[in-house]
Amino acid sequence: MPVTMPVNASRIKVFRKGSNYYYTMCLSLLTGVERMTEKRTYGVPALLSFFVPGLGQIVKGQVVKAVVIWLALGISWLLQFVLIGFILLPLIWLWQIYDAYNN
Repeated sequence: MPVTMPVNASRIKVFRKGSNYYYTMCLSLLTGVERMTEKRTYGVPALLSFFVPGLGQIVKGQVVKAVVIWLALGISWLLQFVLIGFILLPLIWLWQIYDAYNN
């Protein structure tokens, strides 16, 4: 005799804070067997951060980190007039791409 599940329990999503894993627990309506699948998001946020700094962090839900990146890039752009911004600007830009890829 097959096990039936309620319609509203067909899909449950769980997000583990601080990681890059989105777990989706799929409850099969036909067999009643629980399956766990994971979806990793690496390349898309990094690609978005390559073109628009901080956008990868926003896509991943890290809005505060994106605002801090924008402030750091703005300050380093202003520091280019003192010549230290030429060193800081590429470092911050590369770090935020790395952060969007890994975090």
